[in-house]
Amino acid sequence: ISRADASWVDLNNLDSPGACDNTKGISLYNATSNVLVCICRCGYAGDTCSAGCPNNCSGHGECLENGHCSCSATRTGVDCGEFNCPSGLQGKRCSGQGLCKEDATCDCEDNFMGVDCSTTKVLPQEVATPPSFDDFQTSQVPDEPPSQISSAPSPSMTPSRVGFDKSKIMYFWGILDRKVQGVQAKYKKLVSSEGSHTARNEGAN
Repeated sequence: ISRADASWVDLNNLDSPGACDNTKGISLYNATSNVLVCICRCGYAGDTCSAGCPNNCSGHGECLENGHCSCSATRTGVDCGEFNCPSGLQGKRCSGQGLCKEDATCDCEDNFMGVDCSTTKVLPQEVATPPSFDDFQTSQVPDEPPSQISSAPSPSMTPSRVGFDKSKIMYFWGILDRKVQGVQAKYKKLVSSEGSHTARNEGAN
């Protein structure tokens, strides 16, 4: 980098023979020595800074005769200074949802995936486990019904919610179990009574 003397003036805007290409260098005139010189930007050389490529292609490409860079596979940009990662949503590198790495691959954020990070991950949802039959042991049935039982289903027992009102279900399960036991007892008594009656009739014959 050259340091210009304070007596020099910028001639970029003048139509002067020998002036530099202002995209590649800066034209300066030294009023003391009456000399017009070009101070070239990085990557350019020559009396008018016409030779070379921007930033020498950042060391990751070939400088062509037309002043353009032919970049390596993992680089892009006018000076090969950018990593050539896949573009996705809205033309952004890694869809703007990941880090573009030096090897031109995307390191996606936690919720995204794919070569260009454009796909949203589907996270597993927690599913409530319904109660098993063992949860409704009759030995656990309360002697008294739970308080404030209404004929209308409570929000906790509607199909739109995952979960059960365990105390209410256990109570009604107990009632059903006691009714079944009562029917079984009556049936056994009836069978026993008919058996005795049949035995008496056979003895009489």
